[in-house]
Amino acid sequence: MDLSDRLDDQAERVKATYDQHARPLRLLRVGDSSRVQDADSKCWDKQGIIASIGKSRDYRIKMQSGRIYWRNRRFLRLVYPPLAIDADPADPIIANPEEPGPLPPPDQSSSQRRSRVNFDLPPRRSNRKRHPKVPHDA
Repeated sequence: MDLSDRLDDQAERVKATYDQHARPLRLLRVGDSSRVQDADSKCWDKQGIIASIGKSRDYRIKMQSGRIYWRNRRFLRLVYPPLAIDADPADPIIANPEEPGPLPPPDQSSSQRRSRVNFDLPPRRSNRKRHPKVPHDA
C-alpha cells in the first residue's frame, strides 16, 4: 500500500467520523427570508432575502439596506415569518414569480429549547483549612 492509498483511506475515515455527528442543512430557495451571521461579532443580527443560489452551498443575500452579500449556508438561518422588504418585481436580483413560495415552518417540537431548571443548592464549602489570623510583629 503506497502513500497516496493510505492518505485516501485516512481521508475517508476522517470524513466518516465527522459525518457521524454532522447534520445536513436544508436547502434555501430564492425569495426565502434569512438571518445572516455577522462575520466579526458572530451575532445573527442581519436579515435579508435569498437573491440567488451558487454552486456549492453559497447564497447571494439582498440585505434590507440594499447591499448584496455572498454567504455560505452555514451562516444563514431561515426566518419565520418572512422578512418584509420592498422588492421591485423588475429587479433581476430577486427571484422570478414562477419560483415556489417559502417552505412551511419547521416542526416546533424538535426545535424547542428545554426549560432550564434551577436547584436550590447549599453554598459551596471550601476545601482549604481556615487558619486563625496571626498578628504580624512589626
